[in-house]
Amino acid sequence: DDLLMVQNPVRELQSLRGEPFVVTNTSVQDANARLADAGLKSETYEINAVLELDKAGEIGFRLRKSGAAETVVGVSTATNTLFVDRTKSGDISFSRDFPGRYSTKLSRTRQIKLRIFVDRSSVEVFADCGEKVMTDRIYPPPGSTGIELYSTGGAGKVSLTIWPLASIWK
Repeated sequence: DDLLMVQNPVRELQSLRGEPFVVTNTSVQDANARLADAGLKSETYEINAVLELDKAGEIGFRLRKSGAAETVVGVSTATNTLFVDRTKSGDISFSRDFPGRYSTKLSRTRQIKLRIFVDRSSVEVFADCGEKVMTDRIYPPPGSTGIELYSTGGAGKVSLTIWPLASIWK
């Protein structure tokens, strides 16, 4: 009975999608093995995911990963939050205020729908059909194209589709 404002990306972004990578209702470990087998690496992509925490205390993604660099997008049941952690996202030296773990409260965390857009210098996360949205700048080093899932404190399940995205600049 309440009004709720949501945000969603424009439909036109779908025209930039390449061939999808899909996994359905699988463990984080299996999803990572399939990602490795597919050799999926990109600087720009869209992820649609349903994360089921089950017994996991935290579950999420390590994005634009290479060596020690990564930007983490995750969900924590302990704090009931969605977060973006850019403490290791690449160049963070220009401001002591830049690195950090930024979060927003969620109404539920057992199962969460995420739509994530990753670009060369940004990560944008839409949770639960746009009820919560987080946007962060990142400055990863060249070659940071890895994508990895993770869970802590127990097993979680994931269903996801990842599309590489073409440039809007022709």
